[in-house]
Amino acid sequence: MDCNFKVPRISPGPSNQAASDEDGQKDVENSAKKQKIEENPVIENMDSFDDVEFSFCLDDGKINPDDFVKSMCEKEFHSESNMNHLLEDTFFPLEPNRETFFGLPMRVKDLLREIKGIDELYDWQIECLKLPAIEMRQNLIYTLPTSSGKTLVAEILILKELICHQRNVLFILPYVAVVKEKISSLAPFAVALDFLVEEYAGRNGECPPRKRRKKRSVYIATIEKSLSVINSLIEAGRLEEIGLVVIDELHLIGEKGRGASLETAITKIKFKGLNIQFVGMSATIGNIMEIEQFMEATTFAGNFRPVKLTEYIKCENDIYEVNPSNSEMFVPYRVIESDYDEKKLQIDPDHLGQLVMEVSPQDGVLIFCPTRQNCENVARLLANVLSEDFLQHRKAEKMSLLENMMKFFEYVCPILRKTIPYGIAYHHSGLVAEERRFLEEAFLDGTLCVICCTSTLAVGVNLPAKRVILRSPYIGREFITKSRYKQMVGRAGRVGMGTAYGDSIIILRSRDKPLAHDLFHSPMDTAKTSMHLCEFRGLSNLILSAISLGMATTYRQLVKLASMTLLAVQAEELSVVLRTEVEGIVKKFYKMNALWIKQESVPLDCTIKILTTQSSQVRNSPSMKKQIVIKSNSELEISNVGKAAVAACIDLDEAEKLYGELKKVQLGLVLVDYLHLLYIVTPTDVDLKMDPMILCDEYLKLSPDQLHTAHTLGINEGLIMGIRCGKKFSQEKMRIVNRFYVTLIIQALWNLEETYRVALRFKVNRGLVQSLMGQTASNAGCITRFCEHMSEFWALASILSVVVEKLRHCCSPELIPLMELPSVQLVRAKQLYAAGFKTIELIAQAKPKDLVQNIYHMSFKTAREIISAATVMLLERYDNLQHDLDGLKTVLYDK
Repeated sequence: MDCNFKVPRISPGPSNQAASDEDGQKDVENSAKKQKIEENPVIENMDSFDDVEFSFCLDDGKINPDDFVKSMCEKEFHSESNMNHLLEDTFFPLEPNRETFFGLPMRVKDLLREIKGIDELYDWQIECLKLPAIEMRQNLIYTLPTSSGKTLVAEILILKELICHQRNVLFILPYVAVVKEKISSLAPFAVALDFLVEEYAGRNGECPPRKRRKKRSVYIATIEKSLSVINSLIEAGRLEEIGLVVIDELHLIGEKGRGASLETAITKIKFKGLNIQFVGMSATIGNIMEIEQFMEATTFAGNFRPVKLTEYIKCENDIYEVNPSNSEMFVPYRVIESDYDEKKLQIDPDHLGQLVMEVSPQDGVLIFCPTRQNCENVARLLANVLSEDFLQHRKAEKMSLLENMMKFFEYVCPILRKTIPYGIAYHHSGLVAEERRFLEEAFLDGTLCVICCTSTLAVGVNLPAKRVILRSPYIGREFITKSRYKQMVGRAGRVGMGTAYGDSIIILRSRDKPLAHDLFHSPMDTAKTSMHLCEFRGLSNLILSAISLGMATTYRQLVKLASMTLLAVQAEELSVVLRTEVEGIVKKFYKMNALWIKQESVPLDCTIKILTTQSSQVRNSPSMKKQIVIKSNSELEISNVGKAAVAACIDLDEAEKLYGELKKVQLGLVLVDYLHLLYIVTPTDVDLKMDPMILCDEYLKLSPDQLHTAHTLGINEGLIMGIRCGKKFSQEKMRIVNRFYVTLIIQALWNLEETYRVALRFKVNRGLVQSLMGQTASNAGCITRFCEHMSEFWALASILSVVVEKLRHCCSPELIPLMELPSVQLVRAKQLYAAGFKTIELIAQAKPKDLVQNIYHMSFKTAREIISAATVMLLERYDNLQHDLDGLKTVLYDK
């Protein structure tokens, strides 16, 4: 086994050691801190801030404190001694001299065998779980290839935190589908070990999480939702309830947009200093030392893979084995001898069909395609060239799959109707989630043997195959990167596939061979901060939220906070002077009237100096300038709009626009139906091309009440007809019309029209229609939280909360309880309801065989996970009621 353990350059956070070692530990920490400052000049000695001040000029706009409210009180930082005391109080020791499973009861090992079928751990997993970093609760990053078993280590650490340390866990995952999959897989453990699993993805999740007296919870969240959870816990003064944060696909910290959210979440937790442990995992980080430095972590790295993976390239008719360690990287392996007739060769010149027939239909094949359209084309191509044997293989199951899809979706696209009999399907975001789930389960049980998919499947749900084929080395116009390539080929030959090996084939043109040579010799992609992009948008949001939450309210504290970011680690490389950028952001917020100095906390030795360019006789002159001087310890606070923006997790610029829009809405809100409310919550950044003909047709169908809403928005028949005839209108007019067009789609779903009917009506793909509903529900939640933090919008907050609740599911009322289950979408809810499982209680009481026998295409594994999830929901409901009862007892009897 090829593993190594790296000692970090930065000393990890303090460990929970005996009192006799405290003095020595402090000496070590002070030495490490000094070394850290010397090695990283960006992280400066904070004691030097006492005499720092900076100034800037404002055009003569009077500072009016009456326009703002006072900020929340600054929260005190927990000291190291307090946290050690807390850990001593909450640690749940096992009985002495009893055998344990990495510190856990042996019952956990039995559960792994019963639920996951795991009898023994790999050597690297055992080595990793015995690391000193784990024993001392230090931060840890481990990097190994895809399918090496990284998630199991994380799950054992999660159970250890919940059971032994009695603290909650935050588990951060990249996608909603992965969150739901993980909730389902952990639910059986939650039932057996008496903890709760709470979902924070898309429209789900209560912020802050409900405080529980007895049970511990694991919050499974997407990157975006994890930041909301952390912000809400900081605001409530409850962040110390979390003891462990696990981050899957850690390399996504380098992704534009979401990466800044993940970096912000990690930075805030580090800054609070509550001895919360980080565990991050990834297969594809090229700059692990920088990430290690940012997270103050130790690193465990290895190359272990339980199933051998052989990589090939195909160029013309020749197949080469990839051997990077060889002097000749591409070693000739074999030549494809085509048995195609002339017609098939014209259809399939790359011999995709022959590559598939070498392993299928007995084993699965994933074909990664560069675009969604190409996925469909390749699926159709294969149906035209594969042998008739594919039609006979599991014919009854494939016909049953098609019949059930027709029954529950009422519509199956012509391509799938043609390809499924051959065991072939395409898989991309153009399908609704329920369709994708049907196809995934059919692939896992062998009914389907080939899936043509886009690259997003490589980091989505777990669909292992014996062979992976990359249809093209390009994603869009860019040649594939090493990290993306490894994610894709890592799907081949996973454990549980019944084979001892897997292989991958990437199809190249001759001109691409030099690029492929560079690909295999290149390092993994580096994870670069995105906090500085878009004029330091990420850093601005971090500073705004830190002031709003009371965790950093002075210039000195803000620079210290910024010095803990990945941006600080990479500042020299990016030519960023961190203190200068923080100063610039504070100036910008001040000029926007979003931030000001909390004067009552300013020392008497002059923190604010107002200087003028002219004499006092012309004090009111328009050309007068004020010079604002902010010292490093000046207390800062932000406006109501700024606080509401933080609560809603939106940028300050967006918040200002939203505030102006809501003020206008108050003057003319149309409540005769829901159309105007749906327009308010419709996202403004939807990538959807408006069809003028469809717009005109839909406008003419509007009722008189709906026309009144359109007229209120400035949309009339003349405007619609002008757009249909190709006339040009102002950008603002077109923005309103485009948004109204999207609202019409949402309204159709709101009225419970079938997704496929709406897609046909507006000529867009079904997946886009479904995702649009999810985006709208999330946007509605943000706007509602914004209104809740602005007292002047109390009425809108109340009305929009009703809209949010209905948008969460948009289904008939009797299905709503079933839709709360993490692995249940609309179609699955209909199946359960039709089979007699009409409530959560009935599902929790069922046995797996009951579901398998009554519901088509449900495996025992899925049935057990659904039953466990229902049981966890009932346990959570019981715990909530018990909490309320205990509170009432305290009020009534403890006097």
